[in-house]
Amino acid sequence: MTSAFIKSAHGKQLSYHKLEGSGPTIVFLPGYMSDMHGSKAIALGAWAAEKKRSCLRFDYSGCGESEGDFQDGTLTEWLEDCLSVIDQLTEGRLILVGSSMGGWLMLLAALRRPERMAGLVGLAAAPDFTEWGFSEKEKAIIEQQGKLVIPVDDAGNEVFVTRPFWESGQKNLLMTQKIDIQCPVRLIQGQKDTEVPWQNALMLSEKLASDNIRVTMVKDADHRLSRSSDIHLIINTLSELLAEIPA
Repeated sequence: MTSAFIKSAHGKQLSYHKLEGSGPTIVFLPGYMSDMHGSKAIALGAWAAEKKRSCLRFDYSGCGESEGDFQDGTLTEWLEDCLSVIDQLTEGRLILVGSSMGGWLMLLAALRRPERMAGLVGLAAAPDFTEWGFSEKEKAIIEQQGKLVIPVDDAGNEVFVTRPFWESGQKNLLMTQKIDIQCPVRLIQGQKDTEVPWQNALMLSEKLASDNIRVTMVKDADHRLSRSSDIHLIINTLSELLAEIPA
């Protein structure tokens, strides 16, 4: 499928794939340094096509096929991207599916468009990770040097975090108070996740105002939640949530 493009609120071209079908529209929000071609996003799109469900996948600015440079990206700008695609490409109610950082953006977008939200599905959701995800030494490097580089494997791959991104995260912290989200929320969390502590999912469920929250712990799953069994669980969770939502 060839990507289409729209212009974001800050003027960059954002790539997206949109499937037309029955609602609510499912919107997938990728994680940090990820895009709409990740295994979970692709599997979700394939399932939506099979079930003739409306589904939207997209790339944040500077990610995937979208315009921009990744190192210029901030959480605030990527939230604007989320709202741009939601406002321009969808109508009616939505189910946001957020992976890792996408789970943080999912919550921020839900707070800004509460009337549109039919439900949320967080996959190893990582709200506030600029606060708890770095040591004091790492935060000092970000502050003093403007960038933290983190090796991820022996092949030379690395992740980096810039000061503008970190600062934008600190301006969008959610876990310090009650989170006024009233729609149904489903959280899936691996207990072998070395990036997001599994306890965070329980803390998030406590912070959310909604009474319709279910947390699913997968004892042997890691952060990616990309095994066939994990993807099966994600799709089943989404199917059950859709079945609960009035037409």
